[in-house]
Amino acid sequence: MNTKIKIKLLLPLLFLLASCATGQLYQDVVIKNVSDNEGRIYFYRNKAAGFGSGIRPPINVGGVTVGRAISGGFFYIDRPEGVYNISVKSDLQEKVVTVNLKQGEVYYVQLQTRMGLMTGRILPVVVDSSKGQSEIESCKLDNGL
Repeated sequence: MNTKIKIKLLLPLLFLLASCATGQLYQDVVIKNVSDNEGRIYFYRNKAAGFGSGIRPPINVGGVTVGRAISGGFFYIDRPEGVYNISVKSDLQEKVVTVNLKQGEVYYVQLQTRMGLMTGRILPVVVDSSKGQSEIESCKLDNGL
């Protein structure tokens, strides 16, 4: 087989593999308890099957990048009590959700993949704890920015 054809066949596969989270599964990670004077926000993205899996936009909290929306990945942040704007900019649009974090509370933000104008789009959505806890269990820890 021609070398150029082999490369064209392998590149999409390598891109797909590189776009997925590579850490430990949620249940294999030792996660410390949230401190008494802070709350926790989990961010997770269900594994995308092809469409949009390579899109990895930054996740911003109060204008500061805290992680990326990686297919099949999760991460978390602990913050003091307060109101936090969580934003994701992809496909020329920025979507924002707000969390009113209280001490000791845990929130889950699902990073949903949707079709955009030119590419896929990632939307942050605050989900209830039971849904978030259930869905995050199939994700892998990704602390990389």
